[in-house]
Amino acid sequence: MMLGEFLSANVSAPWVLFMVQSFNTGEDEADVGYWTGVLCSMFFITQFATSLLWATAAEKHGRRTIISISLLGMAVTCTLFGTSRSYSQAVVIRLLQGVFGGAVGVGRSNVANVADVTNEGRAYAIMGFAWGLGGVAGAIVGGVFESPAKNYPALFGKVQLFIDYPYLLP
Repeated sequence: MMLGEFLSANVSAPWVLFMVQSFNTGEDEADVGYWTGVLCSMFFITQFATSLLWATAAEKHGRRTIISISLLGMAVTCTLFGTSRSYSQAVVIRLLQGVFGGAVGVGRSNVANVADVTNEGRAYAIMGFAWGLGGVAGAIVGGVFESPAKNYPALFGKVQLFIDYPYLLP
């Protein structure tokens, strides 16, 4: 859960500026930078706003169900984000990514259920490691796989899907 949450939040970091620039959102670099920052923050705003709702849902429907819904939602919205054709569409999808990322607290609370006194410290350390790994892996995956038709023309140069949606693969 922790790996998936921060990977989803961070996979767009290497290329989101170029995506925003392609939407013609600003007149100069400062405007593009501003709107990129706004877009990136959308994830964390809705993650914050929905975290208590996810905790309540987990108490009612079970942690496993909520974690599964969250991970599936993050995967779908991460893919959809790569298909954004306008700034407003990207904002809506990024907001949805944050909604599904809000269940990260449910994943954290689950550690208490699977760990005992002898391994609780190690379980929390592994959770922190997974979060950090997600941040690093997300940036690497995003940077390596953005614009595959342009960066890997021998493999993807003739694949129209990747020509039309250069940010779909990450």
